[in-house]
Amino acid sequence: MKDTPVIIADAQTYILLQVINLMFKTLLLGTDWLDKYKADVLSSIRKLRFIFRRKTIKVDVVNVRN
Repeated sequence: MKDTPVIIADAQTYILLQVINLMFKTLLLGTDWLDKYKADVLSSIRKLRFIFRRKTIKVDVVNVRN
């Protein structure tokens, strides 16, 4: 595995990527990524908030269930 660029909103970040075979698109962020970007998962309003280049970025969190 190697660090792979991933674009979340307008932020191109790098994560250690592990690809698994699923029927739908899923991105799981590890605690090291959450710590590095000072991220908060706001479950009550379904948002992911993190800091990238001194800018706060918020993106929607989508729950997918079979």
